[in-house]
Amino acid sequence: MTNWPPDFPENCPPSSTNPALGDIFRFINRSTPKEKDFMSYYDLKPHEKWGENECQARGLSVYVTERDAMDVAKRVPSLRKSI
Repeated sequence: MTNWPPDFPENCPPSSTNPALGDIFRFINRSTPKEKDFMSYYDLKPHEKWGENECQARGLSVYVTERDAMDVAKRVPSLRKSI
């Protein structure tokens, strides 16, 4: 069982969510990652009024394999420059 942070909204993340463990892949806009590249939008803008989007704002998109990330980049043109 995963322990999500206690300040997450109720049912956030959904019960079907799995934690990312081990090596992960993430799109970033620089060649050398910085700590903020692994922060959620919620953490980057804590005073924002997220409303019903708070759960999504607390998430972080990561991929378990490089192939998964490449497949997403093929479908989302704006991510292609981040490879």
